[in-house]
Amino acid sequence: MTNLLEKAIETISKESIEIQDWIASLILEEFLAEKAWELAFANSPNTLQTLAASALSEIEAGNFEDGGFDNL
Repeated sequence: MTNLLEKAIETISKESIEIQDWIASLILEEFLAEKAWELAFANSPNTLQTLAASALSEIEAGNFEDGGFDNL
């Protein structure tokens, strides 16, 4: 275990059981979500490459509108 993780656990262990469980659930949720993204990307490199190539082709052909998410 790293020093930072030990310090975090030591600090959190001084809180109530409810707070400890809440923080533990946040950590686990974030960790599992990150692992899910890693797995999704690891299993789809060809799909991502195809999407990127398609997007570049559309841009080169001028088939896009300049704007941000607010314009969707």
